[in-house]
Amino acid sequence: MIERRFYMGMIIALGAVVFVGFAPSFYLRGVLVGGRPLTPLLYVHGVVFSMWIVLLATQSTLITFRRPDVHRRVGMLGLLLAAAMVVLGTMTALTLAARLLQSQGATAAGRASLSLLDLPVFAGLVMAAVLLRHRPQAHKRLMLLATITLIGAAINRLPLPSEFTGRFVRFLLADLFCLSLVIWDVVSARRIQAATLVGTCAIILDQIAQARLGQSAGWSLGIAKLLRVITPS
Repeated sequence: MIERRFYMGMIIALGAVVFVGFAPSFYLRGVLVGGRPLTPLLYVHGVVFSMWIVLLATQSTLITFRRPDVHRRVGMLGLLLAAAMVVLGTMTALTLAARLLQSQGATAAGRASLSLLDLPVFAGLVMAAVLLRHRPQAHKRLMLLATITLIGAAINRLPLPSEFTGRFVRFLLADLFCLSLVIWDVVSARRIQAATLVGTCAIILDQIAQARLGQSAGWSLGIAKLLRVITPS
């Protein structure tokens, strides 16, 4: 029971970060004033990524109520949803980068496209979770870590004081979720589970890659060239 509460608490916390981060631009657009009008791509992107959080909460609830049969069937839909998220995430990142390339130049476009690096990590963790679906402890950790991979954009939009903004703080806040899972492992099992270790390392390596490429002129120029090929004027 305590374990289920921990995982549901983590899902709720992740959902809260996503909601607060995107409330002005998506969830509460009809209430809050301001913001750029949503394109169809951004609207679909927001709905699909929100469905992922709902899926996690639903899957956890199904296990709590001892319905693994329904959990498995819903999980197949989750795999399709994850694939859609990778496609939509790629399209959204490239669309934003193309707009910034025109208005602010290659450096801004390169930094905006760094979120592309999250997507293969997310996909890899989800696929690992699917392959290890018969090992519940590994499966649930990998799915949670896959979700942590994607919350950077929401964290970046949290209404934090100016001294707490920037890519490093975004990474640190995401790492706090990983740290919570590590602490849970140590408290509950007296050791760090392999899935937690591998997933956390993958997230940290992704963050290191983004930090380095964010300062790389070669990355920005490469993205600019790619965008000029796929979005000719």
